[in-house]
Amino acid sequence: LVLEKLEWSSLCFRFIFTLTNEFIQDTTNNISTMECYLSEVGLINKEYFTRSMYMGAIFGDIRVKQGSRKILTAKYVRMIFDFPPLLDMKENEIFDQQWCESVLNASLPEGVEISIWSAGQYERDLLLTAIHTKRLLPVLVVVLCAFSVISSMRCDFHLSKSILSLLGLLSAGCAIVSSFGLMYLFGFRLIQIALIIPFLVLSIGIDDMFIMISIWQKNLRISEGASIKELMRITFEESSTSICLTTLGNIIIFSFGTISLFPVIRSFCIFCVVSLIFVFIFQMTLFGAFLALDGNREIHRTTFAECYIFYIIGSIIALTMNFEVGLQLSSLVPYDSM
Repeated sequence: LVLEKLEWSSLCFRFIFTLTNEFIQDTTNNISTMECYLSEVGLINKEYFTRSMYMGAIFGDIRVKQGSRKILTAKYVRMIFDFPPLLDMKENEIFDQQWCESVLNASLPEGVEISIWSAGQYERDLLLTAIHTKRLLPVLVVVLCAFSVISSMRCDFHLSKSILSLLGLLSAGCAIVSSFGLMYLFGFRLIQIALIIPFLVLSIGIDDMFIMISIWQKNLRISEGASIKELMRITFEESSTSICLTTLGNIIIFSFGTISLFPVIRSFCIFCVVSLIFVFIFQMTLFGAFLALDGNREIHRTTFAECYIFYIIGSIIALTMNFEVGLQLSSLVPYDSM
């Protein structure tokens, strides 16, 4: 932006008591207010008397005059208001929120729009992110369950691993709850950004689950007639290397973030490291036990149909008994009236 040639009288006013050195006051005679010098201000046209200013941080989408650098129009204008911070953080937050609301609710001319940003906007954005993330958690669980069940289905029901995949999700969920509980026990505060950790940990737990299931099914086809112990030994022997390397790599990566100078990043990485450790432990122990039980069912060609039939029969009997008791007159009349 180049300042146009202006007359001093349209911008300035004469101030007699100009601050000068008292030893040269008599010789200078307040030269800055002498008419002979001031009358020449608007007539001087030297390049080194022009001053350039960077307006990129103030104006946006500007249009300049052709052949010059004079700004004709600007669609966006940035206005900065620096308010002194209050001593009380609660009062500062209330003031910030009320200021933003008053600006947004102000009456504006036609065609003028306002977008605001303040120091407290970060906290409000994180809070909104946490609210939206909480709403997505049920959707995440449904999608992961559907993906795991569909990916584990086989034409032969005895070879299907749908129920086992759900148990793998349960194992990863237990790991998340345990890790968050341990961090809370040690006094770590749950930050808003830590709510995305279940998305990360569940995906890693599902990956470990599918590795173990794939190796089990491969060994079951190759080693026909092998016992459960032998198949589980081979499965853990082949899958532990891949799972350990993946988990160790993720833990090392997030461990670098635990020494960060930013408290939010440091806390997030600590939560991730603890959650990954718990997922590894739960998938190798709890899910390993589920895999052994399901492998026993698969080898002996048994299904859960018998258990389901017994459950249906027991439920019908229990509901029938409760129904009969409910229709008895003694159950409908108060005890004191009998």
